[in-house]
Amino acid sequence: MIELLQIKKMQAADQYAIDHGVSGQFLMQRAGQHVASKLEAISQGPCHVHILAGPGNNGGDAFVAARLLKQRGYKISLDLIGKENQLSADAKAMAQAWRAGEGQIHQGPD
Repeated sequence: MIELLQIKKMQAADQYAIDHGVSGQFLMQRAGQHVASKLEAISQGPCHVHILAGPGNNGGDAFVAARLLKQRGYKISLDLIGKENQLSADAKAMAQAWRAGEGQIHQGPD
């Protein structure tokens, strides 16, 4: 059984991990890997996936998932909700990795 955490509890869990030496980027990598794996499990092979990424840390997770899925043959379109200068430092790093793999970021609505 998977426990679903409310926002404040998830933020506290993330902060606890970071306070105990786990980097935010590592947490994003793991979250993005799980999202990509779940999508692969429910899709019938590579398909078109439209990803909406926010400016916070969940946006960083989205960039990781997008990069991994693209590497696995999925066609990815990614819209950033908000402005790129609003990305957290860790999310910026994940956005840069996405772009390094020739991924594009389309500006979504604010």
